[in-house]
Amino acid sequence: MASGAGTNFGAILDAISRGVLDAEVVALVVNRKHAGARLLAEKAGVACHYMPLAPYRSTSSSHPSGQLGRKQPSRKSSGSQPSCKRSGSQPTSICAQSRHWTEDAERLAYDSDLAEMVGRLSPDLVVLAGWMHLLSPVFLDCFPRKVINLHPALPGQFPGNNAIEDAWKSYRKTLEGSQTLESLSAHPHSQSSPTQRTPLMPPPLQSAHPMPHSQSARSVSAAPQPFDPQTPGTPQQSASTGVMVHYVTDAGVDNGAVVKFVEVPMYPSDALDVLRARIRAAEHKLLVSAISEVLL
Repeated sequence: MASGAGTNFGAILDAISRGVLDAEVVALVVNRKHAGARLLAEKAGVACHYMPLAPYRSTSSSHPSGQLGRKQPSRKSSGSQPSCKRSGSQPTSICAQSRHWTEDAERLAYDSDLAEMVGRLSPDLVVLAGWMHLLSPVFLDCFPRKVINLHPALPGQFPGNNAIEDAWKSYRKTLEGSQTLESLSAHPHSQSSPTQRTPLMPPPLQSAHPMPHSQSARSVSAAPQPFDPQTPGTPQQSASTGVMVHYVTDAGVDNGAVVKFVEVPMYPSDALDVLRARIRAAEHKLLVSAISEVLL
């Protein structure tokens, strides 16, 4: 399932064609009309299903049934759709609330229809590869332990859509603090107060969402990538962000049990686009490896 250019979807198709990944893509689901992933699916002969959220937000006249905006998510399953147990309250997680996401009737109706459509495909695994829609338990309960998500950050760090930029900004802020200390050390008389000193060694990047201990037990860490002469740095100046694949079991944001993760280095000379490219390359490898491991 994808919403964008589909580079990670393309990596999956490429790994299958090269015999690296023993799997079959039964279908692609996109929720944006111009998602590049659609073109990749067409070229590979993979069925593509377009499921936009917009019609569910429109007036009832925009949908053939005339009742879309008032549809209730408790509709019974049919066909090969997995059996879904849904509670009446469907509580929203704290993470979802902090991002102004609510389980309104339209979104629940969308997730219900999406689950029915995906259920008819009888997948062994549902892969969210750049899927920009926060799924509710109405969908997730239909595929227990079968939905995984790719996220460009280390476990417990930088949840949400801007993870790469957030990590880069945090690293730049740390570097600026170190450079300030070096300047003060060179001019000791300019120090106005000991409390203004900044640590010489950049501290580990912090997040407001620490990693639960239950996640670390399933994590598989890899060493940072080899030194790249195009992005020079020293061990004292470099820091790491990363990429992870995790299970999606509730409406939380990037907080499920981790399948695998890999560290990706950052260097002082990195522009944001340079870091993005390095992370994208790591995503392709990690996603294929994680899919292979989950399907074993």
